[in-house]
Amino acid sequence: MTEQTRPLIPVKGGTGPLFQGARPLVFADRPLVVSWSPKTACTHVLMWFLHHQNLLPAALYYGDWPHTFRGQVYYRSLSYRRAASALRDSRGRGYTLLRVTRAPHRRLVSSFRHVMRHNLLQDVLDPALGRDTSVSGASLTEVGCVLEQHDLCTPSGLDMHICAQFHPLWDMPFDRVITLNLDDMPLGAGLRAVEDELGLTPSPVDDLPGLQAMRHRHYTGDAPHAGPAPVEDTWLTGQGETFPKSALERAAQTRVIAERLYAV
Repeated sequence: MTEQTRPLIPVKGGTGPLFQGARPLVFADRPLVVSWSPKTACTHVLMWFLHHQNLLPAALYYGDWPHTFRGQVYYRSLSYRRAASALRDSRGRGYTLLRVTRAPHRRLVSSFRHVMRHNLLQDVLDPALGRDTSVSGASLTEVGCVLEQHDLCTPSGLDMHICAQFHPLWDMPFDRVITLNLDDMPLGAGLRAVEDELGLTPSPVDDLPGLQAMRHRHYTGDAPHAGPAPVEDTWLTGQGETFPKSALERAAQTRVIAERLYAV
């Protein structure tokens, strides 16, 4: 089958779980696929990818949030559709998969903050807890108990920010899989090592255009937990500029909840 007659994947739906949730980023000029997860340095990873594809200036011109460009422009482009179709047809043969991961309990804390801040689980939490969580907030323990009743693996009916950092793509027989875990190596150093290993032109990984401004706008400040209830049982709302991130990450119960939710 020639490139001209290769069936292109639709923009939405019809391709099964491989192109649902955190849809992969596929290099157009080499057999390299990037599997990312929300709340796992995903903006940094996306900007790194766009830089290597000479798309970062266009993304920053399109808007101040590169994920908008990813969803509204990149995934809809003919270039992506061709690259994604080729990947689907190959089932991973001839490709390298780069997976970017994070310790599940640390990601859980970031995901909890994100879904509470933007009320992304309100339609699930409110009926289960019997209150308006957009006003009252909810605790990590409560959220964990509710989420145990749902499938968190892609494809899932829940927002992808809270889903497991596992993708059906990982089950494909890629020629090579590189896992970059942010708790084993800083992201910048890890991406530079990937560039060296795969022959990519070195990039200003930690100083990409617009990255520092993005971090300043996007990240929430850390704050101590004052009690009296344990931090994992304290109702937290989406309001405010700070969040007891470190206290939640240190809490033993956070690891227990992460192990229950993300056993995959």
